[in-house]
Amino acid sequence: MGAFFGVIFVSVEIGLLVAVGISFAKILLQVTRPRTAILGKIPGTSVYRNIHQYPEATRIPGVLTIRVDSAIYFSNSNYVRERIQRWLTDEEEKVKAVSLPRIQFLIIEMSPVTDIDTSGINALEDLYKS
Repeated sequence: MGAFFGVIFVSVEIGLLVAVGISFAKILLQVTRPRTAILGKIPGTSVYRNIHQYPEATRIPGVLTIRVDSAIYFSNSNYVRERIQRWLTDEEEKVKAVSLPRIQFLIIEMSPVTDIDTSGINALEDLYKS
């Protein structure tokens, strides 16, 4: 849309430059903020899906299952670690308020992760230690 307005109101070169800039910004955003999701089991199957996309998905008491949807490396490892820690903290607060079983297990489903570097491994180690 930005490229369209750039071409209409300025010139083709500016429109092209705007399109490239928007694409570059979108790629950077996707790389530094990978999609993550809390998973729940679809009743009657052995399939786990995002609980926000599948409201019928049920969570297992005492278990937090999280999926990371892209490679983990230096530019996003802290984001992934902080995101998981935030979910754990939020779940602990919910558990205290409703008197459900504590979170005893954290499962990180990483089948979509195609690559992980040493900073990603360090972030997961930090998560394990905390």
